[in-house]
Amino acid sequence: DPHPVRPADPPGALWPPPPRPALADGPVPSARWGRSIAAPILAGVAISLVIAGIAFFMPAGEDPADDTPAAQPAAAAGDTAQPVPDPATGPTAALSPSPGPTAPPSSAAPTAEPATARALPFRDDFSGADRGWTTAASGEGRHRASRGAYRITAKADAYLPVIAPLTAPVKNTTITAKVRMLRGKGDFGVFCRGLDEGARRYEFSITSSGDASIVKSGEAPASVKHVPVPGLRPARLIVLQAACRSGEAGTSLSLSVNGRKVVSRLDRKRPFTSGSIGMFAHARHGGSGVEVSFNSFEARP
Repeated sequence: DPHPVRPADPPGALWPPPPRPALADGPVPSARWGRSIAAPILAGVAISLVIAGIAFFMPAGEDPADDTPAAQPAAAAGDTAQPVPDPATGPTAALSPSPGPTAPPSSAAPTAEPATARALPFRDDFSGADRGWTTAASGEGRHRASRGAYRITAKADAYLPVIAPLTAPVKNTTITAKVRMLRGKGDFGVFCRGLDEGARRYEFSITSSGDASIVKSGEAPASVKHVPVPGLRPARLIVLQAACRSGEAGTSLSLSVNGRKVVSRLDRKRPFTSGSIGMFAHARHGGSGVEVSFNSFEARP
């Protein structure tokens, strides 16, 4: 062909249409709108969960906005904290609280006072419970409380002193005793300012023949003054009252029988200053012994 061939024109349209070029990275406008709405909602849900958790763990009735400090536990104020019972032993298991400065006194029954823990004034009529007097028996005799009285039985030539149940030495005192002789011959009475378990003492004595005397142990028998007491019958109940008092001049001693003073003396030479008090019985040599009964014994300062 003498004329050159011209290529055909491209078609005006193709089907299916070619794919559209890819868009740049990033969310489409609709996605950005969704995220802008969801973020505040999620934040509100999170805040609600936090508030609900705080309300769950707070004690009932307590206002979180209240700034008033909570009351301190009792243990901080000095009171004894009570221990928590062990579940293994049950809720009623007895647990001993730790001692504290404000612990209440024990509910246990108080311990009884020892019978010898006594001081003046002191009195015993031997009709009740044992007050601490000794009970003994030996080759020299015996002494014990029996049937509302305290009996001392001394065998021949035996001397039996019985010390009153007091803990401290006695200085100035007045002793009153109700006593009678049951049998035998000898002397009996009370004493004060006993030393060395009664080996040294002042004796206020009544004899079976009705004489009265005040004797300081260790002095010669010949120096002892015996005073007859008119109408005195030792087999009947009599009341003896002996007084021991210290003064500037020495120790003043006196004995009254049935309310009447019968003998007195003043010890100036190394007087005994204090000691035990009690009662005694002394049987004469060669006799069958002596037995006396004390119905009461009283001592006052």
